[in-house]
Amino acid sequence: MSRPFQAATKPDKLSDNHLATAADIIAALAKGGDTKLTYQTVEDVRPYAEQLAACITEATKTKAAATLPVQDIAALCVVSMQWQVK
Repeated sequence: MSRPFQAATKPDKLSDNHLATAADIIAALAKGGDTKLTYQTVEDVRPYAEQLAACITEATKTKAAATLPVQDIAALCVVSMQWQVK
């Protein structure tokens, strides 16, 4: 199974794939209405996606997250950033 958030070759920069995946997650969360996240345009999603991608990237560097699916790590990041209302 591929883990798209494994350590990047440039740790200070998020890859386009990481950012796109995070943006997809943010859009799905916002669409579900269970979060504090709202957006009108793609550019509105970008800051959230950057924060989420960075959180996931950092979390995947830990041994504790080594066996967790990225979706679970993303959910933990959303909760830790207090974006979730419910």
